[in-house]
Amino acid sequence: MSVALPTVSIHQRQHGVMTREQVAAYLQQELSLSEAPVFVRSNKGRPQVQLESFDCNWSHSGELLAMAWSSQHRVGIDIEQVRPRPQWQRVAKRFLLPAECAQLTDANDFLQLWVRKEALLKAIGQGLAHGLRFVEFAKAHGEWQLQAVSPALDVPSDWNVCGLDIDEGYIGALAWRDRYTVAHDD
Repeated sequence: MSVALPTVSIHQRQHGVMTREQVAAYLQQELSLSEAPVFVRSNKGRPQVQLESFDCNWSHSGELLAMAWSSQHRVGIDIEQVRPRPQWQRVAKRFLLPAECAQLTDANDFLQLWVRKEALLKAIGQGLAHGLRFVEFAKAHGEWQLQAVSPALDVPSDWNVCGLDIDEGYIGALAWRDRYTVAHDD
C-alpha cells in the first residue's frame, strides 16, 4: 500500500503559451530540476514526462490548469469549468452507461461523473476516444464511486478515483493506482 497520495496543483493558465510548456515549467520549479522535463508519448498517445519512476498528467479548462504527479503512482486528472450545458442529457445518453444515466440528477451531477471517467481513462492511458463505457461508476452516499473497469481495457481494476475541491466554478477529479503494480504502464 502506498503511503503518499499523488500531488495536485492548480494554476492560472497562461494564454498564448502551450500547456505542455507550462506544465514543464511548473514541474521544473516544483521538483527543483535543473532543466525543464521532456515529454514523450506512449504507444497509445498518452503524454508522459521523461523522468524515471515518475508520472504526471494535466488538464485545463477555462482559466485553470490542473496538474497531478507522483513517483509512486500512475495518475490522471481532469477538470471542467462549470457553465451552462443544455445538451448534457443527450451527451450522457450517447456516451455513458444506461445505469449511470438513470442516476444523473442534473448538469452538475453529469460533470461530476464525466471528470471521474475522464481522469481514470487518462490515468489508464486510454483517453476518451477509447470509450467512456469501459469504466462504470455508481452513486454511493451521493458520490460517484468506481464500480468496474472493463476487461476489454486489459488493465488491473484496482484504481482509486475521487473528486477534487477546485476553485469555485470548476469541477475536478483525480485517479491513481500504485505505479509499481501497473502491468501495462506504457
